[in-house]
Amino acid sequence: MRKNKILILFLVIFTLTTTNIVTLLYLNHIIHSNSEQLVFAYDAIMVRDNEISRLEGLENENNRLTLENQTLNTTNENLTSQKEQLSREQSSLKQQVSEQSEEIVVLTNQNLNMNRVLEKYSYFLDYEPEILNEYQTYIKELEQKVESSGSFDIYEVPKRKKVYEGYTIWLEDGASERWADQAMDYLKLVPAKALEVLNKDKWYLIITPRSLEEVYHSGVENTIGLTIYYRKRIYIKNNEFSIDSCTLHEIGHALDALNSYQSFTEGFNDIFNEESAASGLSKYFTSSPTEYFAETFQNYFISPELTKRNAPKSYAFIEKFLEKYE
Repeated sequence: MRKNKILILFLVIFTLTTTNIVTLLYLNHIIHSNSEQLVFAYDAIMVRDNEISRLEGLENENNRLTLENQTLNTTNENLTSQKEQLSREQSSLKQQVSEQSEEIVVLTNQNLNMNRVLEKYSYFLDYEPEILNEYQTYIKELEQKVESSGSFDIYEVPKRKKVYEGYTIWLEDGASERWADQAMDYLKLVPAKALEVLNKDKWYLIITPRSLEEVYHSGVENTIGLTIYYRKRIYIKNNEFSIDSCTLHEIGHALDALNSYQSFTEGFNDIFNEESAASGLSKYFTSSPTEYFAETFQNYFISPELTKRNAPKSYAFIEKFLEKYE
């Protein structure tokens, strides 16, 4: 009996123990399962948070791009407005160019009309001192006809100029100050007093891009320098060769005119006849005493030793001629 009780007690204990173990195992399974679910839930939450962060980043980027797009739209509107303004200005400029082109045509026609008047008269390129009064009479008549034709004065002093110490060089439209500077380098070789006299007598040295043959009727093909005595104008073409070749030459013409045309005197004509052929100068510069005087004047400063050797009397004449300007 006692053994049965013990056995029953053992069975009860065993049953309870087994039940507890099963319960514990079940609870452990439940806990483990819940843990996995919690981990999964946590991972899901993290994924969701990351997705939310990503979406927020995309939203911020979208807002930034939207703002940039608005800025670009504003900029585009401004550029469009500027383009329209430039288009209006361009149309205005085209209108101005058209109007100026019409003015140029009018001025060209006036110039052609004046040239037709000029062609009726001889410029007396080889005139002597005794016919200067007659020459001036013709010039006055010419000026009256030009004035009556309604054309502009081709000898008008340009508005643009470059002032140096002791001298001023004038520049027509299109002429470069670079060549004015180079011309002044040559003029510095001439006595300052001589330049002062030219200034005082209102002689103008003008750099021009215009054709000296067509505009001023120089009478010589490919003219690069020209002195208009009756208007006291010295024209030199707007390029390096012309500046180098004739700046001092044309100044020589002007000073010759200011000194009662020393090139026409008997003394200089004798020197011309004696030395011009052996001077080494080209045919044009030995064609007349006037041209020979001007070129000898230039070479007196540029090639003094060569001039003194080839034409000693000519050199001495220019030297004496310049004494009054010392």
